[in-house]
Amino acid sequence: MSQNKDYAFVVDSTTALNKDITDIVRVEKVSLSITVENLNKPENEWTSEEIAQALKENKNVHSACPSPAEFAQAYEKLFDEGYKDILVLPMNKSISHTYESAVMGRQVLDEEKQKHVVVLELFEANYGLALLVMILAKYSEQGFTFEQVVAKAKEIAPTFHECWTLSTLEPLYKGGRLSRFSFIVGAFLKIKPIIGINETKGSLEAEKKVRTFNDVDKYFLDKIAEAMNKFKHVYMSFVHMGEDDLTNNLIKKVTDLYPDLDYTVFDGVGPLFTVHLGDAGYGIGFIGEGLKNENPTNKEESIPTKIMKLFKKD
Repeated sequence: MSQNKDYAFVVDSTTALNKDITDIVRVEKVSLSITVENLNKPENEWTSEEIAQALKENKNVHSACPSPAEFAQAYEKLFDEGYKDILVLPMNKSISHTYESAVMGRQVLDEEKQKHVVVLELFEANYGLALLVMILAKYSEQGFTFEQVVAKAKEIAPTFHECWTLSTLEPLYKGGRLSRFSFIVGAFLKIKPIIGINETKGSLEAEKKVRTFNDVDKYFLDKIAEAMNKFKHVYMSFVHMGEDDLTNNLIKKVTDLYPDLDYTVFDGVGPLFTVHLGDAGYGIGFIGEGLKNENPTNKEESIPTKIMKLFKKD
C-alpha cells in the first residue's frame, strides 16, 4: 500500500484515525488543548482516563481550539513535504471555533498557496468525522484526484447522522447543558438522553429521552433502518465510551439485521470530548452514498418489522 503523494488532509486532534488510513493518505493533525486547573497541554498529551478522573474530582476542566497560526504551520509543513494540495476537515463549527481558525490560517498563506488549500465546512465531529476521512481515504487509494476527493466529500458529508447516549446525566449538568432541576428529575427517573448533531444547523440537540438502554437501541436501529432504506451504500460507525457490553450488544442486533454491513468501531471519543460527554455511553454514526429508487415496502419483510421482532416482549 503506497501513500498518495499529491495531496494531504488536515484534521483536528479529536478525529481518531488508525494506521491503515494514514498509510493511504498523509494526515496532519492540529491539536486542541485541555486545561485541568492550571495545567494546559495539547489534547494528545492527555488521556481520557486522566480527564475522567479530573471530572470526578470536580476539578476545573476546559478546552480550547487551535490558533490560526497552528493551522498555518500545518499547511506550510505539508507544502514543504511536497504535497500540492491540502483538504482541511475541521470539526463542526457549532461545537468549536476550530473551523474559523482553519480558515484564518489559510488566509495567512501567500495567495498562490491559498489556491491549493480547501477548508470544508462540516457538521461532523469526532468519530463521525473520522468515518468521513476513512471513506475519502478509500477513494484516494482508488486513484481519485484531489478535485474528485473534494467533490466526493461535498457529496456525502451532508448525509451523515451522529447520535449517542450517556449512562449518566452528570456530564451534561456539569457542562451547563442541563439545569439542576432537570438533572435531579432525570437522575431519579433514570432518563437516558439521546443526543445528536442537527444535520441542518450543526447544533447538539436532545433527540429523545428514554428510560432504558433497550429503548436507546430501538431508536438507533430505527435511524439505521431509515438510512439503509434511503441509500445504496451506508458506512456505519459505532463508538463505545466505557460501555463495551452495551455497544457489543447493539452491534450484534444491527449485524443480525444487516449481515453485510460496512462498519467500524471506535474505542472512545478521546480526551477532549470526554470533557463534555464523560466516559460512560455509546453511540452510532453513519454516512450514506447514492440514493435508492426502490420502495422498501415492496420487500418480503420490512426492516422495521424485523426491528420490532427484536424488541418483542416475551
